[in-house]
Amino acid sequence: MTKLKSAQTSPLERYKKSIEIIEARRLFILLTGESVEQVLGALGELKERGHGLVCVDYRIPGIIARMKSIKRKGEMCPGVFSASTAKDVRRAINAGAQYIFSTHADKGVTKKCRHEKIFLAAGALTPKEVYEANELGADAVSIYPCSAMGGVNWLIRLIEMFPGIKLIPTDVMTPEEAGDYLKAGAYAVAPILDTRNTEEARALFQDFIDSN
Repeated sequence: MTKLKSAQTSPLERYKKSIEIIEARRLFILLTGESVEQVLGALGELKERGHGLVCVDYRIPGIIARMKSIKRKGEMCPGVFSASTAKDVRRAINAGAQYIFSTHADKGVTKKCRHEKIFLAAGALTPKEVYEANELGADAVSIYPCSAMGGVNWLIRLIEMFPGIKLIPTDVMTPEEAGDYLKAGAYAVAPILDTRNTEEARALFQDFIDSN
């Protein structure tokens, strides 16, 4: 796994570097599964392939403890998704999370991420929710589940309504669908990959990386 470059790097410098990486790659990969071992195995494989924009499912039992172990080793930790409360976010950040995908817009969550200089994609789906997430100060808005509202067509409508807001379609999706979202104007995409089917997940890793 990637070593942290310097213990002296300030939170603001790390935040700015995170934004640079996001805008260059435009592809988060969100990992879920039945166990910590499945998810961390997939995380290690993605890092070996040079892809660091990875978030792990906060709801998986034991994930925070394992992230703390990664942090103690001086290695770069993943972000988390499905964090719901300011307490969730505090635990994730203390464990080394570099990125947060929250389930919804929340004042406490946004305040914590802004204070700690951590990238936040706040969850939303409807125009009202997108507007509120942006007003609270999220870096971007995670549109989840985007496919439930029409996929690319829904994203296009949201972009027309909110041309200045950074939108990240978040859902189970194919590499082709991810490409369509990016072509339509998404700030980035965040496909959710289930690591329970190891071989299928490995094939998708490379497909997403190659096509984006």
